Amino acid sequence: MTFLAALHHDRIEAPWFLEAPTDGESFRLYVEKVLLPTLRPGDILIMDNLGSHRGKIVRQLTRLVNFT
Repeated sequence: MTFLAALHHDRIEAPWFLEAPTDGESFRLYVEKVLLPTLRPGDILIMDNLGSHRGKIVRQLTRLVNFT
């Protein structure tokens, strides 16, 4: 089982629960459908060195965040 979430200084955002380990595809889906819609101007996204965090598509998605 895996729990993913974004941690802010005052709250937790974008919680997501998986009944399996995180792989590249499930993490990409989380970033695209759950995490990115919650990000706001001034947010800083930090990810550790987990393999699923380093995928090309995940990098592209996080670089294309539109705060308009």
